[in-house]
Amino acid sequence: MATNPNFSAHDLIPFARPEALTEPEKLLAAYFSSSSVGLCILDTELRYLALNQALAEFHGVPVSDHLGKTLREILGDIAADRIEPQFQRVLATREPVNYVLSATLSAKEEVGHWIAHYLPI
Repeated sequence: MATNPNFSAHDLIPFARPEALTEPEKLLAAYFSSSSVGLCILDTELRYLALNQALAEFHGVPVSDHLGKTLREILGDIAADRIEPQFQRVLATREPVNYVLSATLSAKEEVGHWIAHYLPI
C-alpha cells in the first residue's frame, strides 16, 4: 500500500502520540474520523489514548479534554461504576463485551441510552 507523505494521523483524530502511528494505525485513525459512531481507545488504566469527535460530542466533553484522563474522570462516578467493570472484563478475558446501558454522564443532565461494544486490541 502506498503511503501518502502528506498524511498526518493528527489531522484525523487526536492521538496521544501521533508520530508513533504505524500504517495500520493510520488506517484506524481514518476510520475514527469518518465514523458517526463514538469510538475510543483506552489503555489498561482506562485512560483515553484516542477518540473521535462523535464520542466527544456524546460525552459533552471536548476531545482534547479526554486525552490522558480516565474513564471515571470524564464520565463521572455513576456512569464509570457501571462501565469500568465491562472494560476490566475485556482486559481480563481478551474477549469482546456487548451490552445495553442507560446512565447520566457527568457533563449531561439527561439520561442517555446506548449499545456498547468493547473489543480488545
